[in-house]
Parts: sequence; structure tokens; C-alpha cells
Amino acid sequence: MIRRMSVLTALLIAAAPALAQTATTTTQSTDTNAAVQGQAQTGKLLSNVSRVTRSYLSRVFQLPATELTTTEFCELLAKEERVGLTLASTAQNFLKHCDELKFSSAPPPGPFDAVAESLKLVEQGEARLRETRRVELENAAEKARKANG
Repeated sequence: MIRRMSVLTALLIAAAPALAQTATTTTQSTDTNAAVQGQAQTGKLLSNVSRVTRSYLSRVFQLPATELTTTEFCELLAKEERVGLTLASTAQNFLKHCDELKFSSAPPPGPFDAVAESLKLVEQGEARLRETRRVELENAAEKARKANG
């Protein structure tokens, strides 16, 4: 929850610095997120939101803290077993879509709320971490049972 709150706060700062001050509780964060969602998806907002999302994924899955292109970062995610294929694919689609919108001169083809999508990725990342930890604990318990056999 703390990690999610820090990511939410960073997303709010990226999207609307004045609103970030109110992100101190879950209820306030949800309300603030709702206020930020739907804002114009400027290149600056998309860049900041994708940067925060990449930073979150790098930190929680202990990926190297090097500057990578979106393609390189997505390849790294796909190779990392802890991330899993589903999360890696979802993150790749999100980050590439942000890049397409950032660098396109045409208006977006449909609605896209980068903050909301990023928060979904955070939720998926947290779920993946819980699952990974659960499996690691089960494996350690099984190994201990066999050793004590």
C-alpha cells in the first residue's frame, strides 16, 4: 500500500502538482486521482507518467537503474521472470502507446487516461509481487520439509 501511495503521489505530481498535496490518505488519493484523470494528455504529462511507471517497475522488480529506450526497457521486462509475461506485455503496450501519443502530431484516435492506466499497472505489479512471494515461500517451506524429512 505504501508503494502504491508513493507511485500515486508521483503520478499526481507528474499530472497536476497542485493536487499532489492532497494525496495523503487512500480516500483523498482516490478523489485526487479522479480529479486528474481525463485531463488533456499532453506530451509532458505522458512523459512524466510513463517515467514514473518505468521507475516503479524498475524499483519493485529490482531492474537495473540505467537509461533505456522504451524498446530496451520492454525487452528487459519480458526477460525478467519475476515480472511475468502478462505484466510485461501490458506494460509494453502502455509505454509504447504513451510514446506514440507523445510523438504524434495527430490527435489521439480515442480516449486514453495515462494516469488511470498507469495505476492499473501498479495494481498488476503489486499482485504479481504478492504471487511471486507466495510461490517463493511455498518453495522454501517445501525445501525445509524435505530437508527435515
